[in-house]
Amino acid sequence: MLIRKELAGMFNKLTDTEKGKLLSALMDYQWNEKEPVRLPEKLFGVFLAMQSIVDSDNLKYEGKCETNRDSANKRWKLQQIEQHENEE
Repeated sequence: MLIRKELAGMFNKLTDTEKGKLLSALMDYQWNEKEPVRLPEKLFGVFLAMQSIVDSDNLKYEGKCETNRDSANKRWKLQQIEQHENEE
């Protein structure tokens, strides 16, 4: 997860303690799909701004994983065919 440049101004206005709470909430959301329950209003607003980015990044990652999985399966099947042809 990266802090996007367009949100850096908002992020930089937070104290280190607030940044820690926000990052903890974002990681819990990204890894466990848990939305924060007790997050101060100020941090929740920043969380909402970043939530859509996390969701978008997750969708892109899942798509990339699927593409890579399909490519690996195609290579594996081709290798199996070539190996079978060489055995004959």
